[in-house]
Amino acid sequence: MSDGGGDVEMGDFGGFTTTETTYESYCEKMKQSCVGVGIGFLLFFGSMGLMVWNEGRAVSRRKDLEEGLDIVTSIRLENFNPNTTTSFQDGDLVHVTASLSTPSVLRDDIFGVVTGSEEDGSSEQDVDFGDNSTTPDEVVESALRLQRLVQMYQWRENSRSEKRKTASGGTTTQTTYSYDKVWSSTKYNSEFFHNQDQRLENPSVWPFEYEEWEASKVLLGGKVELSSEVVDRMLWFEPIENVEVSNIPDADLREKVSKQDSSTFYYRYQSSSSPSNPQIGDMIISWEVVNPQTISIVARIEGEQLTTFVTSRGGSLLLLQTGSYTAEEMFQQANDENEQLTWILRFVGFLLMFISILLILQPFSTAMDIIPFIGDCIGDGLETCVFPCIAFTIALPVSVLVISLAWLAYRPAIAVPVLVGCTAIICCIYFRGRSVKPNEDANSPQKPPNSGLPPQQAEVVDEENKDPYSTYPEAQVYGDGNNGNDTKPSFSQALDLPPPIKPPTGEYAEPQ
Repeated sequence: MSDGGGDVEMGDFGGFTTTETTYESYCEKMKQSCVGVGIGFLLFFGSMGLMVWNEGRAVSRRKDLEEGLDIVTSIRLENFNPNTTTSFQDGDLVHVTASLSTPSVLRDDIFGVVTGSEEDGSSEQDVDFGDNSTTPDEVVESALRLQRLVQMYQWRENSRSEKRKTASGGTTTQTTYSYDKVWSSTKYNSEFFHNQDQRLENPSVWPFEYEEWEASKVLLGGKVELSSEVVDRMLWFEPIENVEVSNIPDADLREKVSKQDSSTFYYRYQSSSSPSNPQIGDMIISWEVVNPQTISIVARIEGEQLTTFVTSRGGSLLLLQTGSYTAEEMFQQANDENEQLTWILRFVGFLLMFISILLILQPFSTAMDIIPFIGDCIGDGLETCVFPCIAFTIALPVSVLVISLAWLAYRPAIAVPVLVGCTAIICCIYFRGRSVKPNEDANSPQKPPNSGLPPQQAEVVDEENKDPYSTYPEAQVYGDGNNGNDTKPSFSQALDLPPPIKPPTGEYAEPQ
């Protein structure tokens, strides 16, 4: 059992487990896939709109914070008097650090839980809680907010589905419904259970509901009143300790309530139930309060009240933190929160675009189901591997592109130089790559070195010095570095064979 808002499981009851089998034809699946395509396109363009709006929101918020930091005035409330001339005027944005207090007393009339007491030590039951019965001197340590938390022991339905594809391309779905008992602050309406067994019935009306109370007047430093929108931001709730059943005014209710621990009541819906043996309808009731403490606030001062400040751009400024902080620290924290929210919404936009692309591609996977034998394998491969890769490949660059275009509209001073710089870098890389000649193939035969002749003459010399009597390659020409060329002796020269007769070149010459 728990006092929190989550469900606390008490076990599964297999006797109430039921199974239902449904069949969906191939045509129905294809129809749903086509409907998913329409939803996918809506999500796709919706995610783009979210990204653009998010960038505009981030820029507007940043400018509002910059404006607020420039005009904010830090004041002290020790010598504050709204009737005297001060360094600020009504409507100005001010920063104040002071302690909270309230003359109000909050109470839960049904259970007699009170958030304040009299200084003279009289009991909570003796306090008159009329509208005009208390003064600031009579009440100490009174809470600013009070809330009642309730949980009921009730049935909860769980479902688990298993799908199987048929040879005709359809799908058979087997759904198993199970039921367990949980402590939960969420109402589970048994009228919508799949199994309508009367033993699974939950109470349709809760004897006690969640309820919250706020102090009618909250003071900062004992002098400046805080508006209700400021009080609504005070969320540092903590449990009330030492609640007593004897403070419950109704005698019949006291008979059904027992104290579970120092901060919790146990309500028996049935007379036979107990904390060790809970029954459906039993309730756990606890209370939490926001106690006064020192806070730092940036808000608009209007007379003797602090409220939300409206910037020249129409944005709102109301910063509140527990503890002592300077104005600069509070605005820096607000900027950090704005940056975090911006990245969260960017990721949400990317995720919506990713899901939308999967929905658009779904009909291709459904079409594979009609193919016998291999259709299941192909369809599963598309859904689990191919489509997510395609969706990621499309969603990521498109998201970056949309955010970049939004920057052109909302942050041109940053986006234009960045865009020009990126374009220049891409162009430099492109033209640099075109200007560099590709390296020669390392496996291609290298030409023999030549120190004194042009390439054409070197080739002629090599052709003329070719040895027809040798199977070895022609003689290579090597430069001696001084004058002339040296020729490596060929095999025929090494055997002292006569050189071959060269055919005449040019015009016919008479033999001498």
